[in-house]
Amino acid sequence: NEHINKTLQEIIDTAKPQVDEVEVFYQETKNEQIGFEQDQIMNNPEISQDQGVAIRVLKDKKMGFTYTKNVLDVKQLVTNAVDSLSAGNPAEYTLPSENKTVADYAKESNIRDISSDKMISDYRDLQSHLLAKKDINFEIYGILANKTTKILNSRGTDLTCTNAFSRSV
Repeated sequence: NEHINKTLQEIIDTAKPQVDEVEVFYQETKNEQIGFEQDQIMNNPEISQDQGVAIRVLKDKKMGFTYTKNVLDVKQLVTNAVDSLSAGNPAEYTLPSENKTVADYAKESNIRDISSDKMISDYRDLQSHLLAKKDINFEIYGILANKTTKILNSRGTDLTCTNAFSRSV
């Protein structure tokens, strides 16, 4: 999403003059749950979403950190991370650079197109099979989860990973 990318870059640009290095983590999760019983869908898909941003800053071999679920004020978020440096958490390392780290990870994942419509279609297939058997009562709950993680830092790392999975119980 272009808005998220701009916000993450704004965080890095705001923090860079105040620290030696800065890294921004963004994570967004979307879950859908659908219940099935015998020959009917028990409920409409229940959808939940969550997102958050974390910042790690390094300065004078100390680490600072802050996070939020809603970036309302980039300057305040950076200030919180810089202020947390006073806690004195030692940082005897540097942040990874793109040349050293990103090559070890896939920049993009090819994931199956999983949707609640697909889950319902799969349920209908299973339902036909189960209803053909006599005296079987059943309930199935299906959960779809999609998670996107993005990591950017002042040393050139720009990594995005998207995962999707489904589960039935």
